[in-house]
Amino acid sequence: MNQVSLRPQALLVSHVLTCMVLTACPFVLAQETLSLSLTEEKKVAACRLEQEKELVAKSAAKREALKEEIQSLKHERDESLLQLEHEMQQAEQLWAQLGEAQEGLAVLRRELQGSEDSLEGLRREVVDAHRALGDEALEKDMLQRSNAELRAAVRKAEQEKARYGSTMDWLWGVPLAPKLPAPPNPGCGRKGVSY
Repeated sequence: MNQVSLRPQALLVSHVLTCMVLTACPFVLAQETLSLSLTEEKKVAACRLEQEKELVAKSAAKREALKEEIQSLKHERDESLLQLEHEMQQAEQLWAQLGEAQEGLAVLRRELQGSEDSLEGLRREVVDAHRALGDEALEKDMLQRSNAELRAAVRKAEQEKARYGSTMDWLWGVPLAPKLPAPPNPGCGRKGVSY
């Protein structure tokens, strides 16, 4: 009887132990699950940490690249501003030179106008002188013709006189007109002599 009575007790103990194991099993399973979850989370966290480190490194590299690009752009801007300032100064100098050149050109135009006016006056004088020379040449030609005509007339008259006079001398035996002495030279000092 003892064995029979022990048997239900053993079954009871076994059952209790099985229940305990079964009731404790979810806890163990939960612990194992929790342990697995923590390991996975650690792996995920480590992976995230690694990714974040990579992102931080990439961000730092990008930040440095952007800083360098900003510095480069600032340097280019400063150089461009200096070049622009230099070009503006050159433009101002060119404007000043242009103003001086325009003033010089205005002075030259006034001088040219004065020269043209003088040249026009000289042209008029040359035309007048040419006209006067033409008139004088014409007058000279007329005087030369007149003188030639007078000389021819005087020669003819002298020839006729000589012919007529020799004819008269021959006829009358006396010269037609007495020969007069030459007039005195005014610088000789004779005064009061008239012919």
